[in-house]
Amino acid sequence: VAKGAAGFVAGGRATDPAPWRATEPVRREPAQPPRTPIPAPSFTGVPVPEPAPVSGRSRTPFVIAGAALATVLAAAGVYFAVDGGETPATAAASTIDAAATPAGAPPATSDSAYISEVSEDVLPLLPGKLITSSSSCDKSGFSYEGALQLRCVVIADSSVGKVMRLAEDDDQWVTAWRDDQYARSNFIRYRDRTLSGYASRVHSSGDRIVNYATDDTYSSGFETIDRKTGLILTYSVDTVEQGLTLATELGFADS
Repeated sequence: VAKGAAGFVAGGRATDPAPWRATEPVRREPAQPPRTPIPAPSFTGVPVPEPAPVSGRSRTPFVIAGAALATVLAAAGVYFAVDGGETPATAAASTIDAAATPAGAPPATSDSAYISEVSEDVLPLLPGKLITSSSSCDKSGFSYEGALQLRCVVIADSSVGKVMRLAEDDDQWVTAWRDDQYARSNFIRYRDRTLSGYASRVHSSGDRIVNYATDDTYSSGFETIDRKTGLILTYSVDTVEQGLTLATELGFADS
């Protein structure tokens, strides 16, 4: 809301000149005969115009407009009383800004290259079970491609935690982000050419895939992709079985 200031110019009041005073002695003029008085001119009254006839147009629109203005002013008064300070101009600007703001990120397409920039780009894409089974899903960093990542912490005392058989004092971290181009290209790579020491499983939907390390001597890394939404999830588990269980619970692998 642009703020302006009204300028006032204070003009100095002109000083009236001092009354003129004669500086010469007053001279007497010779006496003259009295002048004949001139009769005062007489003025006839100026005719007052007749009031214009009132047209037949109804004054209802003016009454309605006045009522509408009164309603607006009353609403403004209630707004100030309740909200306590935001000017109508500010409120109007806020409304315009909210209306101009796009609702959510664009959908993933066959040639989109969108990456997550804020948490709201990722949260709507997460499986419901991941959200309800996690104590938090907070920002954790960025991918190599610069996409914002969230880390969800699955707790043991949750539906997913119990199916995974997490220890009572244990939890499971799941990193999530969106990258449309990465999701499409790696979905094809994992599906068509599996690297040595890794395995892949394509979901029956045809849009999701799970890629994981088969050697779980120490741990096994998992990556799940949904090329339809651009969502990527990664996590590390103790065993392959535990990782596949999590992928199944989150809807990336068939049971």
